[in-house]
Amino acid sequence: MLGRAGGALVLLTLGLSAQTAPRAWNFANHITPILTFGGCNQAACHGSPVGKSGFKLSLYGSDPRADHAALRKSRVDLNNVDASLLLRKPTMEVAHGGGPRFRKDSAQYQLLRAWIAAGAPFGDDSAPKLTRLTVSPGYRVLRDPNVTVPLQVTAHYSDQSREDVTGMAVYSSNDEAVLKVDPRGRVTPQGATGDAAIMIRYAGQFAAATFGATTLPARAASDPPAHFVDREIYAKLRDLNIAPSPVCSDEEFIRRLYLDRSEEHTSELQSRQYL
Repeated sequence: MLGRAGGALVLLTLGLSAQTAPRAWNFANHITPILTFGGCNQAACHGSPVGKSGFKLSLYGSDPRADHAALRKSRVDLNNVDASLLLRKPTMEVAHGGGPRFRKDSAQYQLLRAWIAAGAPFGDDSAPKLTRLTVSPGYRVLRDPNVTVPLQVTAHYSDQSREDVTGMAVYSSNDEAVLKVDPRGRVTPQGATGDAAIMIRYAGQFAAATFGATTLPARAASDPPAHFVDREIYAKLRDLNIAPSPVCSDEEFIRRLYLDRSEEHTSELQSRQYL
């Protein structure tokens, strides 16, 4: 969250340190992201329509009130915090069909424990709402196959405060032949040349960063084309060190043509006696 130190605004990472807890708990802002991080509320786990192993959560935390009630009913022990199944199952102290989700020394575990110790409250409905995520860097071309680039993910709230949620976000690459991203948000190229989008998910919000990767040698710059579409294409080819293909011959161009036989064009083609 944004705070002040010596009159200057500073970005604080409240809720992400294993040694700290928020001053005012809010279930949707602080606990739902942990359930999402651990995969607990996915369709393959407790977020399925019928739940899993007798316990059900809303899909991706879409119903925080219902999730709070479900946890308080069967996964939280307010009289003995460390006996809570919410802590023991993800760490495999008790058999868990979903396997280990996080360790006892993780920020996720420490926050869940602090929340239970505080009475497992739902929090105030008037608490600031998460409005969007931003990620940095948003675009970069990686030319060194051995480089690793860490992402930084920031959550923005309705009261203009911000929070660094890099350690709580969920990451995925849409093309792991080009780029992989680990659970800590670190991006590494995989040897293939191309673009890949890194998708980031946190508490129901989404963001994306686009990375290019290439091992091709740099090439001499060429004059930009006049057409704006070609300019965009050439800029991308230049980023990835890809030489543009030469102009095709008339014969190749004719071979690549095709008739659009979709329904909306059929009557027009028939009227012109093309079919």
